[in-house]
Amino acid sequence: MPADVTGDTKAMIDYLVHRYKMNQTEDRAKLLDLLQTAEEDIWSLGDWWFRQFEETLQVAVGTAVYTVNEPCNNVIRLSNASGRPLDYVEPDTYARIFGEHTATVGTPTLWTQLPKETQATCKIQMYPAPSVVQDMVLVTEKKSATLEDSDGSQSNLPQNYRTILLDMAEVRLMEMEGQANSAAQKQARVAERIEALRAEDRRQPKVVR
Repeated sequence: MPADVTGDTKAMIDYLVHRYKMNQTEDRAKLLDLLQTAEEDIWSLGDWWFRQFEETLQVAVGTAVYTVNEPCNNVIRLSNASGRPLDYVEPDTYARIFGEHTATVGTPTLWTQLPKETQATCKIQMYPAPSVVQDMVLVTEKKSATLEDSDGSQSNLPQNYRTILLDMAEVRLMEMEGQANSAAQKQARVAERIEALRAEDRRQPKVVR
């Protein structure tokens, strides 16, 4: 397998089309769907270290509620400009104590993640509302990548583990072609790679709420 196959989604599809002598036009959408399913399946198997992202949140004076950049699945930690984490409060407790009150201004010490209703991404609320403009730091848990058959479309898995997506797609292709033995062998390889991913996950530092 060429080293650059996992560089982006288009390259992975090109590889599968060539390897399985598939129709360049008709089968690409099917392969994209297989890779997308594999991406989501791997993403859901654990609280992987690569699901966590750090980003800057610029806060404004007197504003307590903020919408987090897409694609956010969960907010894990909020820290002030000096790096000190604010204390997290469960949404129901926060609502009972503070309600919708956002008029108090000062140095934020508490935060909560607002329940998702109609919004697709995450919203947070802090108390008290900031008294100065500052860059705070969020650690968020992102959603799995939405893959496209185009240059630059990339999985959110670390690149050296993206071959798992190819292996999982190949298992499905072999099953559809009735190649049960080959599919079983490839599935054993998938299991080995996932175990290697779990071992790496145990070595990686992660933030907990």
